[in-house]
Amino acid sequence: STAAHDGGAEHAADDGPLEPGSDERGADADDDGGRGDSSGAHGDIGSTGEAVGSDGADAADPDNGESSDASATGASGSEGGGAPACPQEVLSLLWAADAELGAPMELVPTDANLDPEIAASVVEDSGTVSFAIDFACPGEYSVWGLVWDYAPGGYANDDPDSFFVGVGGAEYTWRYGCQTGEQESGLSWQSLAALQVQPCDADALVIDVAAAGTVEIEFRNREAGYGSQVAGIGAIVVSSDAAADPYELYAPY
Repeated sequence: STAAHDGGAEHAADDGPLEPGSDERGADADDDGGRGDSSGAHGDIGSTGEAVGSDGADAADPDNGESSDASATGASGSEGGGAPACPQEVLSLLWAADAELGAPMELVPTDANLDPEIAASVVEDSGTVSFAIDFACPGEYSVWGLVWDYAPGGYANDDPDSFFVGVGGAEYTWRYGCQTGEQESGLSWQSLAALQVQPCDADALVIDVAAAGTVEIEFRNREAGYGSQVAGIGAIVVSSDAAADPYELYAPY
């Protein structure tokens, strides 16, 4: 995995699936239109690599009522109310329905599931969904996205399956369709990755938190879409364990 730290934003263009407001498809985003691919795969909050916003400690609760705490399991403050004992084990689920949306990104139902809804946009390079994550301890954290892919695989034509991911002032290209080749059409958990070389050479994107605080991860739509053929994300899972299984927190089917 590569590191990401505060710096300029880079981007590229690609494909994804769902059914937000408009049925009109924008320009084809399969080619990068001259935009540079973002390299990187380590969200470094205030250290080498690229980080999201600042670091923090706050996680959203899933819609299904299961509580999720980004600040970790079993980590309480030191005797009396001082700073928490670190490191802490973290395994948190945050729903797009609880995240901040930037138009034209909107919540829409998937064809396969009415619940959870996913955040999706049909407009190329436009529309954002931002997740605020509170961290009680510094450390390296892995992230997975619950993504919608109408036509799984990295080479499906006219099928949006990518986002720009903003972390710590830098923006990376995440072509999650490169990871869904073994999946059925619909929702699946995929680990965040930063594109290095088109079409699918990517490094795992890890958030490197330097100090306790709130970190933001922003997903920006990359490809034009229409109907069910849009890039969509329904939730993220954040963990201190790179081998964690997000399906233990939520299985879409």
